[in-house]
Amino acid sequence: MNEPSTGKALQKAIADSLIKVEVATSDEINFRKLLAGRIDLFPIDVVVGRRLLARHFSPQDVEKLAVHPRVVYATQLHLMLSKRVPGNAVRMERFNQGLAAIRQRGRIDAILDDAASDIPYPIELYEDEPAPADCEFESLDGKV
Repeated sequence: MNEPSTGKALQKAIADSLIKVEVATSDEINFRKLLAGRIDLFPIDVVVGRRLLARHFSPQDVEKLAVHPRVVYATQLHLMLSKRVPGNAVRMERFNQGLAAIRQRGRIDAILDDAASDIPYPIELYEDEPAPADCEFESLDGKV
């Protein structure tokens, strides 16, 4: 079975009732809940979060938020294509060949930097192939 998208540490904290979960249908809604004080935190990729903030929120709203430096879950991204769509097998093969080529040329970091260059807020880019984070979750009172 695959690890939940929030990672083992957060899943354990939920199971141990250290944190309460409130489900939302989008990350934008989670940001709105965060700004309204309805939630205290939510996990999101730093680059994705900064891009959403740049597109949907004012600089004044962004100033009210902070990114915690501790990674609670890290994973690789994957391209998913439907097997039912004609031509997707060829698209996947071409994608894999292109990815291998840019990796071989050492271009991954430059591409990530370029993709994030139009985001007006500073971001920290992670390695292109991070190992899953093995972080411990601590409650505010220090108990795990």
